[in-house]
Amino acid sequence: MAGPWRVQDLDFRLSIQHPDPYDIQAFLKSLSGTEIQLIWRATSESGGDGNSQDTYFDDSGDGPIGSDGHHTAPFLAPEWGGIKYQPQLNEDGDPPRLSEFNGSDPNGTWTLTIFGKDHGVASK
Repeated sequence: MAGPWRVQDLDFRLSIQHPDPYDIQAFLKSLSGTEIQLIWRATSESGGDGNSQDTYFDDSGDGPIGSDGHHTAPFLAPEWGGIKYQPQLNEDGDPPRLSEFNGSDPNGTWTLTIFGKDHGVASK
């Protein structure tokens, strides 16, 4: 999509399989170098099932993964019986916002970086 287009409201979906959501960290980086953290060591009351189908991140979501009422993995998108999540607070308690990408050029290569401790990680 070449042209003068700019990001106005970015939502992001991620499917990931991992035995323990606490081991996962995920970051999204735009072509211009803006980077936010989507997931930072998600906690889950249900224990180890970190398999999440189309986890839907939106600044206007119901809350970050691990926040009050949002602790139970898997973290599913609305069409799979879940909700929309805000990006998760980082270790310093700072709230990352997808709106930091507003005005960015959507063309080119964006980077999704996922770290998983001691286990393999699959993502899309």
